[in-house]
Amino acid sequence: MRLRLEEDPEWRRTLNSYSLTYLLSGRGSLLTPAGVHPLQAGDLLVLFPGIPHAYGPPLGERWNEITLFFSGPLFDGWRGTPPLDPHRPVLRLEPLAYWRTRFQTLLYPLARAPHPPGPAEWVRLLDLFSEIAVFVSPSFSQADRLWIEKAQAVLASLSRNHRLAWSEVARRLGVSERTLRRRFEQGLGLSPSRFHRERRIAEARRLLLETDQKIGAIAHALNYANEFHFSRQFKAVTGLTPRAYRLLHRNA
Repeated sequence: MRLRLEEDPEWRRTLNSYSLTYLLSGRGSLLTPAGVHPLQAGDLLVLFPGIPHAYGPPLGERWNEITLFFSGPLFDGWRGTPPLDPHRPVLRLEPLAYWRTRFQTLLYPLARAPHPPGPAEWVRLLDLFSEIAVFVSPSFSQADRLWIEKAQAVLASLSRNHRLAWSEVARRLGVSERTLRRRFEQGLGLSPSRFHRERRIAEARRLLLETDQKIGAIAHALNYANEFHFSRQFKAVTGLTPRAYRLLHRNA
């Protein structure tokens, strides 16, 4: 891959917009004017308008990615600070399962929507940017990062098949419930309960679009008290009931 990137300048391209590409599997390289950057699953490629680049897996190999293109004065004003820092075109985001869900939760509905993004979608995009900025900040120590990854893993393991008890989560992490909430909010900018809720809603979206399960069955599978409680929480996050969400996006 490196030989191809360096010896074939015609293969390079320049965007008219910003781009985030999260690598889900595989490996490869990114070429920018600053040099060649090795890539692996869990890396976020940050590309900028007007800066030539090329990226991809080694010849004969493949990778899986999630890519988002965006533009506008709001992002021009963000340029120069994480995650839109041209001096840091590759950011490491782990654990991969968590960040894959974050990107899918934002982008999957947009890809199926029959209309341009509305204010709610832009707010969710900015929330994602803010979370990435905190996670890659130099002040966010390796110890903080490892603790957050462990906390995410514990919450993720309980999200689908467990009625969440914060005392149990805190016990698994060896901290008090108060410390759990404080460190989680300091590390990711959102509470453990919001993280847990958004993971369940992300799974609910997937089940609504990819399966024919009834709404009540999905509510039961995700451990909601009942279908009414599930529908109310789903609408609070997405603006639509589960039934309306399925009809809108399946017919898009």
